[in-house]
Amino acid sequence: MSFITTLDKEKKLLAIKSKGEIDIQRIDSIRTEIKSLLDGTEGWDLLINHSESTMKNLDYHQMNSVTNKSKVALDALKLRRFVLVVNTNDYGHGRMWEILMSDKMSADTHAFKTIEQANQFLEESE
Repeated sequence: MSFITTLDKEKKLLAIKSKGEIDIQRIDSIRTEIKSLLDGTEGWDLLINHSESTMKNLDYHQMNSVTNKSKVALDALKLRRFVLVVNTNDYGHGRMWEILMSDKMSADTHAFKTIEQANQFLEESE
């Protein structure tokens, strides 16, 4: 699994696009990348695009662990919005992530089925 990061300083948006199978180790790698790029910043939006990846092997306990670690690691960055895009087959995982994250992070968190929906949300909620 690989991922590509795009940092848009004008929009204050960090976008990460992954390909392949998502597991705990990959999530940890992505989280480390986010922290290194946004450390010392405030009010950024984070868009993680897993539309070309699969999360099918993550269970509830792993998702809960991921959200707990993400809260500790990412809340210090004072993100404004944290948006996750998942492939259609993994939308249940996306919703589980959204529900678990919503009461753990101060950032506004949402999961979407398409990158278009996510971009529309980010543009409309400026």
